[in-house]
Amino acid sequence: MTFTSSDDSRTALVAELTRLAAQIVAESGRREYFDAASWVELWLHRTHPALGFKRPVDLIGSDEGREAVLKLLAQQQSAAYA
Repeated sequence: MTFTSSDDSRTALVAELTRLAAQIVAESGRREYFDAASWVELWLHRTHPALGFKRPVDLIGSDEGREAVLKLLAQQQSAAYA
């Protein structure tokens, strides 16, 4: 992904994470009452062991950090952390 500004980058990433979270929940069959946007906003501000106990929001400023955050969320569906 290429972005023109950090605000565009953050907005696009949050939208992608929200879409991914909603997809994961929908595929689990338990999507009623799930607010993906609210969940992602909270998730971004919590530390994660798979990210070295850093918050995703602190890593999304770089391409490498964005990739790590997207990968972490995708791995949560199967609970397989690499």
